[in-house]
Amino acid sequence: MAATLEKPVKVMSGPNSIEFTQSTVTGKTVEDVKKMAQDALNVGNDQIIAYADGKEVKPNSILGQVKTLEFVKPVGEKG
Repeated sequence: MAATLEKPVKVMSGPNSIEFTQSTVTGKTVEDVKKMAQDALNVGNDQIIAYADGKEVKPNSILGQVKTLEFVKPVGEKG
């Protein structure tokens, strides 16, 4: 059986990014992925807005197959 090549999911926050396989992200909530990437992206329990493939998603949204997941601090927030 041939190995299946999974396209990576790029998870970003500001200048930081990390890649996960589709199977790691698919079926997880946005909050779950945030927790998995927390240290690499330097995101804590801050109020942030999440975008999956450019569309805003809620923390409890379950992810399907996506190319990007970005965490953005609301305008006017420092840190």
